[in-house]
Amino acid sequence: MQIQSNIENLAKLCLPLAVKAAIIASSTAPLRTSRILEIFELMTAYEDSIDQFGALTAEIRKYPCSSKKTFDDLYALFIPRLCATLVEKNLDICAPPFSDLIHDVVGMYLANILKSKGCAVHIISERFGCDNCTECYTVDVFYRDPNCSEIVMPKLDPVCREHVLQNLKLERAFCTVEIMRTTRPMSVKLVKTPEVVLAATWLERRKVAKNFLAAIGSEDVIAKIMGESYTMVKDAIGGKASFSQRPRCCQSTTTSRGGRGEKEGKGLEIIKRQ
Repeated sequence: MQIQSNIENLAKLCLPLAVKAAIIASSTAPLRTSRILEIFELMTAYEDSIDQFGALTAEIRKYPCSSKKTFDDLYALFIPRLCATLVEKNLDICAPPFSDLIHDVVGMYLANILKSKGCAVHIISERFGCDNCTECYTVDVFYRDPNCSEIVMPKLDPVCREHVLQNLKLERAFCTVEIMRTTRPMSVKLVKTPEVVLAATWLERRKVAKNFLAAIGSEDVIAKIMGESYTMVKDAIGGKASFSQRPRCCQSTTTSRGGRGEKEGKGLEIIKRQ
């Protein structure tokens, strides 16, 4: 019995290290998830498994999902499968230590990946610029494409370049402009502002976030896990405020082309690079 007890104690001491090794050494997210869940399965064989689960979840919580890549590498698959495993094993998903892990991951996800809705500082109601040139058409397509955050318009002749820049100034800034002097004629690089990028990708980001929460459990389950933070969860998903409760400092504005002279706000930012 003493030998068996010693073996069990040794195994329990090694399992948190096994979780760390699984996170670091696994080459793919599915493999990483499977290995960690196998360790969780082993833990259910011990009577004091809840205490040991606390050590395991503490090890996992050392890896914050500060970007989409780190979230996809560990939590995107692991958290939903963990929740399904807990239900299967009749373990309370809304109780520590599992609720602590899920609470932290949901908070990090909403704050760092869903982020805020963003604000479209300007909406071009008609086609950008003139109706005759390829350059204005290119900018118009760029503005309306939610998956494109920057473009380079190569080797614009001076007349075309000035034409595009003047139209950008009239349409109010939705991007920064860099004049690239390393080419002849000079090229122009357009980069959408972060707020415009957030606004353009909001619907897809919200859809993914809602699916992630649904994979964890019902709204009642999420409410129990998040506690007092649940109101912030609803505000974040609804686009009312980011999870960190930063105030929305600007609102979406729709303007017509006839009101150019009355537009207010930051002017076009042009970077001239030698």
